[in-house]
Amino acid sequence: MISSYEIASIVDNLALINLDFVWGFTPLSANNKRIRESVMNKVTIARYAELEDRKPVHALVGDVDLVIICFDDQLSVLYGRCAHRGALMSDGYVDGDNLICGVHYWDYRLDSGVSEYNHSESLHKFSSWIEDGNVLVDADEITQWSIRNPQPYSRASYQEIGRAHV
Repeated sequence: MISSYEIASIVDNLALINLDFVWGFTPLSANNKRIRESVMNKVTIARYAELEDRKPVHALVGDVDLVIICFDDQLSVLYGRCAHRGALMSDGYVDGDNLICGVHYWDYRLDSGVSEYNHSESLHKFSSWIEDGNVLVDADEITQWSIRNPQPYSRASYQEIGRAHV
């Protein structure tokens, strides 16, 4: 079965290929955005009002750990496991513009997920937005990412991960 994320990608690509062929360039299109939004699998992962500035918060969509970070007037939802040893990034802390792993202190930019120290290391940044006071993500986008990046971690054996999560 094809997911809504794949359908939106196909629609976008066909529309952009057609526009590129006809006009010789690819304009940004509000219609493509509307089509993509109408087929998204929107999932609430947090209440925006409950998030503190620069305090990482854990969320779980499918089998993928996420970390939510509000900073200034921005919001990032990143893959929630450190690239080094898989520690939960929600157990880390923010230092300036970086999310720091609480176990071995690896760093990742809040706005991009890319390490400031080593640009080849990064946490994937997922699409996220605020709607009706909720922080939302597209579950299909996360599922597709998960298929390409199987989760090797045992959630039950990691510290206190048995506690309830979003």
